[in-house]
Amino acid sequence: ALRDEADKDFTKAYSAKSGLPEWATAVKFNGDLRGRFDGIYRSTEPDAVSDRNRLRYRLRFGVTANLMDSIEVGFRLASGDAEGGIGGNSNPISSNQSLDNNGIKKGIYIDLAYANSRMPLDAVRRHRGVVHEDLAMVVQPADPGATARFTVAPADLMDELAVVRAETSSADVFGGFTSDAYPFRLVSRRLKAVLNSLGGELSVLRRTAGTTNHAHMNPSDMEELGLADDDLVEITSPRSTITGVVAASPDVRRGVISMAHSWGGVSLSDDKVRDIGTPTSRLVSTHDGHDPVTGMVVQSAIPVRIRRHASADASAGAGTLAGG
Repeated sequence: ALRDEADKDFTKAYSAKSGLPEWATAVKFNGDLRGRFDGIYRSTEPDAVSDRNRLRYRLRFGVTANLMDSIEVGFRLASGDAEGGIGGNSNPISSNQSLDNNGIKKGIYIDLAYANSRMPLDAVRRHRGVVHEDLAMVVQPADPGATARFTVAPADLMDELAVVRAETSSADVFGGFTSDAYPFRLVSRRLKAVLNSLGGELSVLRRTAGTTNHAHMNPSDMEELGLADDDLVEITSPRSTITGVVAASPDVRRGVISMAHSWGGVSLSDDKVRDIGTPTSRLVSTHDGHDPVTGMVVQSAIPVRIRRHASADASAGAGTLAGG
């Protein structure tokens, strides 16, 4: 029951985030249109059917919908010569339609209609609300002849681990700056009510998560910097500056700033930071400080410095781009 509730809430949050209604994210459309020339050349025997040249097409359009994790329904419409074209050559199975009898409307038929589930639907109806543990998906043993194995320690990965082991901090992977100028480390943060920014569109979650991704800091660091809860601050990395709303968190160690990712908008301005948050991704670069194997940029322990926001207006902020 808890999983069903969580899946339902996640679907609603995703629908709100994507701008589509919930039903639309569960529906998929498919179809195709094919045209061809069909030449049939008979024998020259006196009683043989004459040669035939024709243009044909096939049109299909279908819809599938996932009603639950394991139930799918669908139908498909298709063209076809179900009533027969020239010569009465009908074919109730094929969806090919000849371009003949010009001026006469061509038929569209139900080509497919189905409902699938891991358990027969009549059994689902008989056992409503029952968790069928015996139908759980279980990974089966490998085929007897299977010899392939995962490579758990490829050479390039082991080389990279050796480099990481020699690093003293995340600042080692960034170049072109003085480490002492960026004494704080910005780390990612998980929020209880939402997944990064996903779910904030739901009013019931917004009341818990708030409207911004706060910059959580140790109270002692805030005291040294003369900061109080809800103050605006400038957070600067070697690449860029963002505006954040600071919040005291005793569970954050000193020298660390903890923020959730994926908030804010695409603008370089943070004037709505209190309403939509700020994107921490502006603090990193794809040109410096990225993984040589996967290409992923540094997303945590980002070297930063922090200070009170320069603006005297506590209701607005501004983000600046220092370079890429």
